[in-house]
Amino acid sequence: MRKLVYSLLIIGTLTFTSCTLPQMIKMAKEQKLEIKPNPLEVHKDTVNFDLSGNLPVKMLKKGTVYTLNTFYKYGENELALPGLPLKAEDYPNSAKEETKVSKAFMFPYKDAYKTGTIEIQGVASKGTKSKTTPRMPYATGIITTSKLVQNSYYAAFAAHSYNNQEELIPVVIPNFIFERGKSVLRASEIKAEKGKQLDAFIASKNVTRTVTITGTHSPEGLERINSKLSEERAAAIEKFYRDQMKKYDYQGVAAEVKFILKPITDDWSEFKTALAAYSGISAEEKAAYLNVINNGGAFEEQEK
Repeated sequence: MRKLVYSLLIIGTLTFTSCTLPQMIKMAKEQKLEIKPNPLEVHKDTVNFDLSGNLPVKMLKKGTVYTLNTFYKYGENELALPGLPLKAEDYPNSAKEETKVSKAFMFPYKDAYKTGTIEIQGVASKGTKSKTTPRMPYATGIITTSKLVQNSYYAAFAAHSYNNQEELIPVVIPNFIFERGKSVLRASEIKAEKGKQLDAFIASKNVTRTVTITGTHSPEGLERINSKLSEERAAAIEKFYRDQMKKYDYQGVAAEVKFILKPITDDWSEFKTALAAYSGISAEEKAAYLNVINNGGAFEEQEK
């Protein structure tokens, strides 16, 4: 008898899971979403817009996640924007009233984005299982009137046009590659062309006010063993730079150089861009990947 009860419980659980997701997708047909402004507009080289709307009563189910994935589709390409994960636990009244949703978006404008469409796709998920809605267009873009405005010019008198301020030109050195999970700057990198380029720049004693070093890690589980890996990699570059200043006898000038370290972690931006451009998988498979990233949770779990 005990074995029979257990079997029934297991079957019941599987049936509940298999029915819940399709039911959520069916109810999603009644969701009311809106994009403002429509068409989209660009201001100061940035496109800003707001997503708002309501989900049907009882659409959000306990233990599931409904994610609104937003894309800007232009030509044969698309830009994946941050998703909006929604859980019944975060909306205690969702069983009695419509769930109000809202999110602000922004992305830098490019000329290629002038003609395009905002598309939204819903993804209902529970554990590793998921169901998706068709992608639907919600707004067009982009009005670029603000970029066509020209400044008015007029004659004016000035004492002189001489500018006695420093004119500093930024110099970008190619990326240094570290071994996975390590922050040791290898001799092979220093001897490589990029290392020689940095050494030559330091040796020339150019007037330098700031040195900005961005440290990153690749999204792989081993990197997560050391949460400060990005910071330590940036610090390794800084140490090399300071050692070279001593080598070339910078003396008091070295103290005037300001180092800015920018460790970057938990960043999926490049992955999203690459995923959008990749044609080797279907739109549903892409949506599944984005759903894992956009649902939040520990970075280690997202990597898996």
